[in-house]
Formats: sequence, structure tokens, C-alpha cells
Amino acid sequence: MSRPCHATSPSPSPSTWSRRIVSVKSTWSPALALRRRIRIRRIDRGGVRVRVRSSDRRRSGGGLAVGLGSLSRRDYGYCASSRTSLVAFAAAGDDKSNKRYDDDAKQSRRKSSQRTSNKDSAAKILNARIVKARNDGEVADIVKQHVGEFNEIHVSTAANKLAKLTARRHTRTLGKSQRDSVLLLLEGRLRGFDSISARPVANLLWSYAKLRYPGNHSVVHYLSDHVFRVVDDFSPQSLANTVWAWATMRHEPSADALAALERRVLACVDDFGPQELANTVWAWATMRHEPSDKVLDALEHRMLACVDDFKPQALANTVWAWAKMRHQPSSEAMTALERRMLACIDDFKPQALANTVWAWATMRHQPSSEAMTALERCMLACIDDFKPQALANTVWAWATMRHEPSADALAALERRMLACVDDFDPQSLANTVWAWATMRHQPSSQVLDALERRMLACVDDFKPQDVANTVWAWATMRHQPSSQVLGALERRMLACIDDFKPQALANTVWAWATMRHEPSADALAALERRMLACVDDFDPQHIANTVWAWAKMRHQPSDKVLDALEHRMLACVDDFDPQALANTVWAWATMRHEPSADALAALERRVLACVDDFKPQALANTVWAWATMRHEPSADALAALERRMLACVDDFKPQELTNTVWAWATMRHEPSDKVLDALEHRMLACVDDFKPQALANTVWAWATMRHEPSAQVLIALERRVLACVDDFDPQNLANTVWAWATMRHEPSADALAALERRMLACVDDFKPQHLSNTVWAVAMLMNNIESDKITIDQNILDRLLRRLEHAAQLRSLDVKDYQQIFQAHHLLGDRFKPSVALLDQAREAWAKQLASVSSPSRSSLEKEVVACLDRLGITYDVKALTEDGMHRIDMLVRGRTDDGGERLLAIECDGPTHFMRDSDGKYRIDGSTYARNCDLRKLDLDVLCIVVHNWIRLKRDERDAYLSRELQERGIVVFSR
Repeated sequence: MSRPCHATSPSPSPSTWSRRIVSVKSTWSPALALRRRIRIRRIDRGGVRVRVRSSDRRRSGGGLAVGLGSLSRRDYGYCASSRTSLVAFAAAGDDKSNKRYDDDAKQSRRKSSQRTSNKDSAAKILNARIVKARNDGEVADIVKQHVGEFNEIHVSTAANKLAKLTARRHTRTLGKSQRDSVLLLLEGRLRGFDSISARPVANLLWSYAKLRYPGNHSVVHYLSDHVFRVVDDFSPQSLANTVWAWATMRHEPSADALAALERRVLACVDDFGPQELANTVWAWATMRHEPSDKVLDALEHRMLACVDDFKPQALANTVWAWAKMRHQPSSEAMTALERRMLACIDDFKPQALANTVWAWATMRHQPSSEAMTALERCMLACIDDFKPQALANTVWAWATMRHEPSADALAALERRMLACVDDFDPQSLANTVWAWATMRHQPSSQVLDALERRMLACVDDFKPQDVANTVWAWATMRHQPSSQVLGALERRMLACIDDFKPQALANTVWAWATMRHEPSADALAALERRMLACVDDFDPQHIANTVWAWAKMRHQPSDKVLDALEHRMLACVDDFDPQALANTVWAWATMRHEPSADALAALERRVLACVDDFKPQALANTVWAWATMRHEPSADALAALERRMLACVDDFKPQELTNTVWAWATMRHEPSDKVLDALEHRMLACVDDFKPQALANTVWAWATMRHEPSAQVLIALERRVLACVDDFDPQNLANTVWAWATMRHEPSADALAALERRMLACVDDFKPQHLSNTVWAVAMLMNNIESDKITIDQNILDRLLRRLEHAAQLRSLDVKDYQQIFQAHHLLGDRFKPSVALLDQAREAWAKQLASVSSPSRSSLEKEVVACLDRLGITYDVKALTEDGMHRIDMLVRGRTDDGGERLLAIECDGPTHFMRDSDGKYRIDGSTYARNCDLRKLDLDVLCIVVHNWIRLKRDERDAYLSRELQERGIVVFSR
């Protein structure tokens, strides 16, 4: 921020020696009139001479006239007001005596006037010599020779002249020590005055500010103490110069002094000019002083009255000051300033341009497009004069205002940055890259390299906020800085870690995570330590960004840190917004952290409070996290999330769709048909953007939820699989064919061939679970289609089997893997023949599963069917094992036929997990159930499936009638009890 225009130094004006005529009444006595003689005594009091004279008229009229020479309020400061006592002696005398007295009096007046005139002339001449000095050396000579004769005006003029001459190189001849010795003489003389009047006080403070005096200098305190005494005589310029000087010297005046100045401002505000207005508010802003609303309103009102006289610097300084003071001027004032700015835009200098847009951005003011265009045009005209800070402030302001500058403006700024990059300080560097990131502008690699090089040169001067903003910007721009630069910033972070604030900490780890940077263990430990120290100052965004970053970096912070953040989260949970909520639970799930029940309940309560503000990503991440953490949210929470999904389903992206249905499947939640239909409809609209993992997870989730999507959706997914099959990894392949097998979907020959080709290409990368899932799914696909259209390349089965044999030798298969191998062998026969050792292990695992099924516990459906069979007098075996040892039948009925023979009937009580259900409420048995029924029929067993969703609709008598009818249709005689 540039300082305001120089305040005008006081220019001396000619002085007039004033006279006062005091009329002193005297008592007149006729008896004494002829004999009275007047005797004159001259009395010196404080340099004031008093003469008493009489005249014939006054003697006859009744009065004595007293002439007071040298009495003045101020005459160049040469004579202060003095208390003068007048002693007059009157004596009787004759006319000759009186005449003689008159002649003496006249002569005395002439001599006194001559002496006063001589003294006045000497002071004027001395002051003129100071004013006319051509360099600071000449001023120094005058001070050394005549400092003892100086009055307050001389001291003020000399200091003012030194300040101006020293500022110019061609008029500066003294060294620092020489100049300081002269200033000491002036200071000594200044302290000898009993009092100093208003204008010299203001001008001296201004001069000392220009001479770079520190605010705590004794002479600054001395003059500042005088301000309170003479403030009522301050003119607007004196007021402005005083506060400007204080601000420039970083002097901290007393509260009484500031209050007195504000009071004086209100008294003479209508006499303020544009420069005084601008300098005053600039100074208050720089001092971080908050004037009263009454004073600010008065200055604003005055500004409106003289706005057309504002110069560019005054305009810029005014809005800059308002922004720094967080003052919100009226729209009328902002409009007037904008109008004036447009009128004189071509006279704006780079610093004024930068300060203006910076102020607008800080005040959240949205200027007209005309004003922004004019500023851009003016900036392009003087771009080569922009300094680094002005460049940085300009792009920062554009970013903050969400202004999109023209390509020409951005290119010009980049070109200028390259020209002066070596003069950028850390804050300017950080603000520049932050602004580019916020504007989503991608600067040239040449510019980024230059900025990196400059950062390395001044990295040790970076403050915590600069470090954080820089890495945040790089991460946001997806720029990958050199390892040398990242290492230097990390080293700098360690050096000043104790000064990091919560936002800087959170932004730093967020940036590292986004850039996939792996910080050192020392850096992570230091960040954790600092977080613990200031955790109570973390806000919801900081908490969410920090845990999100740790999760992305796969960093496992200490339990102490996680507990502290959790405790802080509970304290401010009501301030969490949807994004922060979602990121927090997502991070906990990713880090496998188990938060307390209180924390999860608090977050769930907050989700319900702000669910209508959730965006698709936040919705998807929240349910994904709950599913991953095995958290069971309340029915109210799930219903609220479903309702919100319906409201914004058209904004869901493929990943969000996938995460949502995956989470529901994992939580075993059954969303409403309306929600599933909406998600299907949205999936069709964006299917071409689905990635392999999203495709595989989606069909896996539908199969797990036992939801049967429409044929149109399955065809669209198949088409997308063909388009990106070469990017499928083993898990995607396994999940896809497993889902198709479970849903009894018949893929096209092209889709199946593409998957086969991809399986062969990456079979060596399959994990044991992928291998077993795939062979099971292939077996199911070949078994579940009545038309025998599904054929699988034998080479695939052989390769999968070899990999499984190898996994068995490494003992990396679990019980479920062996069970799937045994079932696949049973379904595929000779096409899939494991080794004896592997087959024995698989058979043993299958037997254990059947043994667990034979336990006495029964479902409610099984109990009801058994009771019904008992009422019908039917003989049956419970959990009967088939001859081939592959299945246990819920109830094996041994019924009698009409001819006295025996008929075996397998009754299976099939609950919801045995069926696929579409959005219209229609049911179809799934792949496993279909394969079971086929197996039982191959054993010459008739199969009766008791479907739970039909059964529960029937009353007791209806159930008996239904089962009796089914048995009789199969030729079994029913004897009702």
C-alpha cells in the first residue's frame, strides 16, 4: 500500500504587529485640571511596552487613552500572549509640561516602532533564508549559526525543509550523522519553548514522519502531548497531517488524543478537502484505529460533496482505508467514487489501480463491468510500471471478486511478472499463485518455473500463511513443483511450525494430499504436535480438511490427535456444513478409525438438520462412509438422505451413483422403488462417463441388493463395458461376472468375448478372491441359461484353475474360496477338474457349510410351513441331505400317491435373498437358487419353492389350502387333521 500524497508543509505568511487601544476612565476634578501633570512610566512585562498619554480633549472630556504596543496573539510566533500589568502615574502640571510630555511620547513611540520593525524584519529574513535553502547543507549551516534565535516557526520551517530536501537525491548533501546532529539542535531548541501553537505541531510531526523518525522517539511523544492542548486550533490540513504522521511513524497516541482529534474533525469537517479526507482515513486504517460511526458518516457526507475534486491517489487511498477498517460505505458513496474514477481513470498510476481493486475485493463490492473494463484498459497501458506488490494485489482482487479478466490482461500480467520476478517478496509470490488457482487460470510453465526459482531464493522469509497458500495453490492448479521446492517449503514449515494457525495447517496437509506428496515423518509429527497445541481454534472446515488429507495420504495419526479432533468436532458440530460432514466421515472410514458413538450420533443429528443443503457428492460420501464403518444410521437419517437424493438426482455423477448404491448394498438397506428408478434413469443419462470400477460396483450393488434393473439399463451398461473393457482390473472383472450370474443376466456374445479376452490378459494379477468369484460366476452363467448359449473358452478355465492351484499351495485361499471351487466343479464337471488335493479341501469346506445348515435353528417361514404340513398330515424330513451330498433340503416330503407309491418332494422355504426384484414389484429367483433347483431336479426330485412374499399375504386357512393344492397337483395324497 503506497502512502498518500505528501501533505503540504506550512508556508509562512506576513505578520502584522497588532495594537490595542485601551480606554481607561479617570475621575476628573475641575480644581485639579489646570495643574495636572502626567508622568509616564514605561513598564516592561514579557517584552511588552506600555505608554500612557493624555490630551486636552481627554482632559476636558474625561478619559485617558492607553496604547499597548507589541500585544498580539501570534506574530510569526515571535511574541506570545503576555499578561501585562499597567502602572500609570498621573501628576499635575501646566500646559507646557503637557506639551513636553506629548513630544516625548511621540518620540518614544517612533523609537519603539523602529525597534519592533527591526525585530520583525530579522525574523522574516531568517525564515526566508531557510525557505530558500537549495540543499540540506545550507539548512544545516543556518541552523548551526542561528538556532539560538529560532522561534517555533523557524524550527518548524527548518525541519520541514530538511524533510523535503533529504527526500530528493540531487538536494541531499549531508550524511546521516551530519543530518542527525542538525536535527538534535532543532530538537533541543524546540524543547525550550513553553508552548507550541497548532500549525507548527502538525507540521513538525509531518516532517519527522518524512524523516523516518520512529513513533517511540522522545520528540514525537513531546509534540504528540501538545496535540491535546492545541487541537481546537487545528485546521483540516493540520488534522490530516497529524494523523498521517502518527500512522507513518507507527506512533500510538493516547485514546484521549484520538478522541479529541475526532471531535475536532466533526467541528470542521465541512472545510476538509479531498486530500485531507483521504489522508485522514488512510492514517486511521494504518493505525488500526476505529473511529466512531458518526465521524465516518460525516467524512463520507463531505466526500460526496467534493467527490469531483478527488484525484486518483486520493480515491484509491480512501477505498483502501475503508477496506482496511472494514467500514461499509453507503451505495451512494461507492457509486460516486466509481463515477469519479471513470472520469479520471487515465490518470491512475499502477499503485492506485491495484489498491482500488484490492479494496473493492476486500469490501465485497461488485463494481460495474464498465469500471472493471476501464481499470483493465488502464492497467494494460501502464503494465510496465507495475511493481510486484501491485501485480499480486491486482490478481488477488480479481480472484476474490470472481472477475474474469481478458486473455490480454492475464498475458500482460504474466509478462510483467517475468520481468520483475526477482523483486517479488514471499507474500506477493503466495498471493499470486493463490489468485491464479482461485481463478482457475493456468499460467505458462515459464512463469511457474520463474516463480519456483524465486521461491527458492527467499524461502527462509516465508511466513506460515505464505507457505500454506503456495502449496494450496499448486495443488488446486494441479501443478507439480520440483522436489527441491517442496523440500525447501517443508523445511521452512518445520522452522516456523509453532506460528502456524489452524487454517494454514489444514491447507498445507490438504495440498500435500492433493499433490500426492509424501512429507517426511518429521514434518507430519510436527504438524500433529502443532495441531494438538491449537486444536481448540479449529473450525469445522479445518477439521474436515485435515482428516480428509490424512486419509488421502494413508497417514495414520496418533490416537491422541484423533481423539482431540473428535472432541473439538463435538464442540462445534452445529457449525459443520454438508461438505465438512461428508469429508469427515469419509476420512474416518478410509482411515479405519472408529469414532465414538457420541461423535457418530452428533454427526447424524447434524446431517438431519442440514440435509436439504447436501450436494450429490456429499450424499454419496456420507452413505459410503457409514457402510464402510459398518455404522447403522437411523431410519430417519436414511429416509432424509433418500428424499434429498430424489431432489438432486439429475446432478449425480457416475462415481456418486456408484458409491450410493454400493453403500446401500453393503448396509443391506432397501431404498424405495422410486429412488432406485430415479438412479437408474440418471445412470442411463451419463452411462458413457462411467469408469470400469463404477460399472462393476454398480452391477455388484444391484445384485447384492437383489434389485433387478431394467433390460434397457443392463444393455446400456454392457455397451459401456465393451467400450472400456481394456481398463478393467481383476476385481472389476470378477464383480461384473459375479453380478451377472447372480442376476441371471445373459450377456451378449460380444460382451462375454471381450471379458474373456481381458481375463486372459490380466489373469496373473488376479487375487485369490477374484479367482474363486470368477470361476463360480462362470459356472453359474453356463448353468443358469436354459438355451445353452453361454460358452466359455476352455483356456480361461484352465488358466484360472492353475492360478487357484498355486494359491492353494501358498495357503492364501479361505473357506469361501474352497466352497466356490467345489460348487464350480460340481456345475462344470470335467471342464473344471481341480487336483485331488485341492478337490478334497474344497469338498471338506463344502461339507462344513452343509453341517452348519443342519443346525436346529429355523426361520419363521420354515416353522410356519412345518406347522402347516403337520396339520395336513404330511410326512417329511427336515434338513435332509441329498444323495450327492451337495444340498440340504429344508423339508423332504415322503408323500403317498393314489396307487400307494411314494413320491419325494423337496420343499424349499425361500426368503428375500433368493429373489431378484424389479422396480415394478415383480420377483424372479436369483442365480444360486436357480442352480440349486436345477441340481435337485437332476436328482429326480420335484421342487416346491415357498415364496416368502406370497406366503406372508395368506391367512392360516389360506396357507393350508395353498399347500394342500400344491401337494395334490404333484400327486401326493393329503390327509387333513
